Amino acid sequence: SYQGFGGMFSVDGDGPRLRWLHQQPYNEADPISSGMQSFPMLVTPGGKLGYKDETGEKARRTVIAEDRDGRILFIISPSATFTLAQMSSYLTNSDLEIDAALNLDGGASTGLLLAEPAEGIPAFSELPLVLLVYPR
Repeated sequence: SYQGFGGMFSVDGDGPRLRWLHQQPYNEADPISSGMQSFPMLVTPGGKLGYKDETGEKARRTVIAEDRDGRILFIISPSATFTLAQMSSYLTNSDLEIDAALNLDGGASTGLLLAEPAEGIPAFSELPLVLLVYPR
């Protein structure tokens, strides 16, 4: 587990949740059925700016976020529009009411396929990692 940084998206008996590992470290005793960790946190809990390093390059971005109502959002930037710091600022200041947001790999591997409504943003390169979401 990342110690003191990054974030974790997990699913347990109560459903999905997004947490900042600095605030809520992973514990092997946590009753999760699935989980993934990544970094950096773009928005930290409470809707605070999470990433400020302006040295990065613009790239396609993949973000998983939780809004103030507890809804999980999958956010894709299909073109090289944002640096990590710009994405962090955009999400913090948007009208999406984001409580927390975690950067996923992004770049050439950014992609999204929705069944309903049918929508697809193809990745430029394939990875052997897929996040599947099913209704309860």
